[in-house]
Amino acid sequence: MDNISNSLESVPDRSLKGRITMVLPFIVLTLLSILASPGYTIETQSVYMEVSGDNVTVYVEPKRNVVVIDSVFLVNASVANIPSDGGEKGLHSYQFEVTYNNTVLEGINVTLPEGHFLTPEHPDNIFVVQCRVNQTEGSVHLAVTLLYAVSVEPGKAGNGTLVTIAFKAKSVGNSSLSIVNPILSGPQSQIYECEVLDGYVEVVSPDLNMDGKVNLEDLSLQKEAFGSYPENPNWNILADLNKDNIINILDITLVAKEYGKTV
Repeated sequence: MDNISNSLESVPDRSLKGRITMVLPFIVLTLLSILASPGYTIETQSVYMEVSGDNVTVYVEPKRNVVVIDSVFLVNASVANIPSDGGEKGLHSYQFEVTYNNTVLEGINVTLPEGHFLTPEHPDNIFVVQCRVNQTEGSVHLAVTLLYAVSVEPGKAGNGTLVTIAFKAKSVGNSSLSIVNPILSGPQSQIYECEVLDGYVEVVSPDLNMDGKVNLEDLSLQKEAFGSYPENPNWNILADLNKDNIINILDITLVAKEYGKTV
């Protein structure tokens, strides 16, 4: 994760910075509308990726999720800085896996979302070789290609989402979301060397005192430690649910949204 820049200031507007500025509000609203639909619960706090430089990059987005146990959440596998040269370059096919800790997470499904990066000019000009979850292995397998020559179906250039993966948080713990063995190829079967930026998920329980109920006692523990940080006399590590070394409203909301539940 050392390749993640703390700032996008050095990224030209023609690369990822400008595109994120334009599309991020739409992506966030789209994800929220999906998560708010029946069967999905919004119980996450996310840190989003900032990719700098001009290297071809495959990455997990968000880079870090803090989720409540039993919640369902989405992550994207995305690409950045795919080059273009009159259709002779660009992305024409890809293959990779995303691995995860199957004792902490349950892979539910993987989809090519509407408007995904490899969306063809004609809906029939794409072939999905693999797009599946293997919960036993703790892996998601992807292999997708465009059909026909570049004169019919040119390669895709720029930045965008390849697939969206739905997970359920099944137990307290943590899991890396690692992109493994990526192959990105262009219309002339050229292989792009690429950087990989993995993701990370922390699954937490809102039942701070472990009495099987999420109630006022749990919120009171957080209230007593509110505003504290390590070395502060009021610090309580149990109240720091999102593990950012400060107890604030972000920690409170992770418990408040589960208020009244038994765990």
